[in-house]
Amino acid sequence: MPQDNKMHPDDLRNLIIFGALSLVLWLGFSHFVLNPQKEQMREAQRVQTQAALKEQTENGFIVEVDLPRDELLGKQTASRLKIDNPLVFGSINLRGARLDDLGLKDYHTTVERTENSVVLFPKGTPYPKYVEQGWVSPDKNLKTPNAETIWRV
Repeated sequence: MPQDNKMHPDDLRNLIIFGALSLVLWLGFSHFVLNPQKEQMREAQRVQTQAALKEQTENGFIVEVDLPRDELLGKQTASRLKIDNPLVFGSINLRGARLDDLGLKDYHTTVERTENSVVLFPKGTPYPKYVEQGWVSPDKNLKTPNAETIWRV
């Protein structure tokens, strides 16, 4: 009478060979295929991060030396148009006609109402937020105003 719970010696040998080959293939694929792909992805991510940081620095979103809002605006008083009415206060930068300094008189940062809420901040502050406008022309040779155009009142 044969015993059903014992494996044939050839089957056991084949199972051990299959397990060893599977392990070798898995480790080889991981070492020769997946690890180089991971390194390529890490390098691409590093390059992309550096390019994004460079672009943000050039566009003024990241500044090497951040100045407080009041100090920065004090330096630029000659090239700004002041805004002051019962609801809002601030100024427009005449270089590029950028609205980058706007505060709300009826909203405050604290319950004690000691300081008004400021919504837009100029380039060069720690967290710049501003509104820009753009001009588009179907004629590629036509020069349109850009962020460096100086506007006059």
